[in-house]
Amino acid sequence: MTVVEGTSLALHCNTMGSPAPTLTWLKDGELAGSITAGELSVLEILEITPQQTGQYRCLAENEHGRASASLNITVEYGPVLLEESKCTVVREGVQCVCVAVGNPEPTIEFYLPDLNITINETNSRFNFYAHTDGHTSTAMIKLREKGERADNSGPAVNVHCSMYNIYGRESVLLELQQESEFKIFIFALTVLLDFPFSITLSFLFYFLGSILLYTNIK
Repeated sequence: MTVVEGTSLALHCNTMGSPAPTLTWLKDGELAGSITAGELSVLEILEITPQQTGQYRCLAENEHGRASASLNITVEYGPVLLEESKCTVVREGVQCVCVAVGNPEPTIEFYLPDLNITINETNSRFNFYAHTDGHTSTAMIKLREKGERADNSGPAVNVHCSMYNIYGRESVLLELQQESEFKIFIFALTVLLDFPFSITLSFLFYFLGSILLYTNIK
């Protein structure tokens, strides 16, 4: 059964048995509603969300046995932008990534308002890449020139991620982040012991963090 996000549902489970069975609703094997005794149980789902996609099962039990019936529900919804979407200044220019989920999976394009162009394929100025995994779509564009602002304050980037499916379209201005630059510092500490050897510890430190590269025992 396929429904659209925001739809309200009422699932009815009718049974017969003596004594009256106990009715339990499960979603993907987990309790999804109250446990009732009788021949009818109704599970109401108000304004269904994508997270409520799954298999719903009504389980009827009494002292003589059990029976069940199930229904698979798929929720379709418009595109939603994920937080890993951004533009990054790299050595080659500017790289923008747009990640969105939706059902059906969304189509992603990039819109450059300064040039009034929409990019959905590679051309002589821009490298474009797109990939779909389930309901998640990922697209990337690489601008080969960074460009400069009028006041020379930094790279000029104005890239919109446009995503759409049959349930809607959304366009978002991507945030620009600077490429992380790391500075490397290396130092060695030698500890002299009473034993006939010394221990040299070598560390590799990165600006904004540090990691232990290796320990060398001589």
